[in-house]
Amino acid sequence: IVNQYRGTRNYYNEYGHYDFNRYKDKQDVEQAIAAALTKSRKWGTDQFKVTEQAKKDLKAIIDLAHANEIKVFAYYYPRPYEIYDQKREFYEEMHQDLDPLFDSSDYVWDFNTPEYEFFTREHSNYCDHCHLSRPGAVWMVREIEKQIAGRV
Repeated sequence: IVNQYRGTRNYYNEYGHYDFNRYKDKQDVEQAIAAALTKSRKWGTDQFKVTEQAKKDLKAIIDLAHANEIKVFAYYYPRPYEIYDQKREFYEEMHQDLDPLFDSSDYVWDFNTPEYEFFTREHSNYCDHCHLSRPGAVWMVREIEKQIAGRV
């Protein structure tokens, strides 16, 4: 499988597995974070507003889960500390938009709180300015499993 969309690198290995970190392993994470802090990007999660339609759609999914007695687990993705801190107002506004969609039976947590600062300040957990490295992803999956196991 070859990805030829706009010259994007081929992130598929010889078995067809999509591996985003395939070329990111060699990227200078410190440089990527520093660049993200100095640029006003026209894309990315710090540039969008949660629309009313998006909130209605998410609420419908949550309500459908509740109606079918499915537990809802949700989390806010861990941003590198410096990027989160720079855009703190944006992320807090997102919480104000999204948190009310969940009820007390849902389990929602934030990987950008002081409790997880040890993770978000450690740049080896990232392969660029926002995506998790392999070790970062492994840790995060284990933490999600631990959080879920403690709630079921």
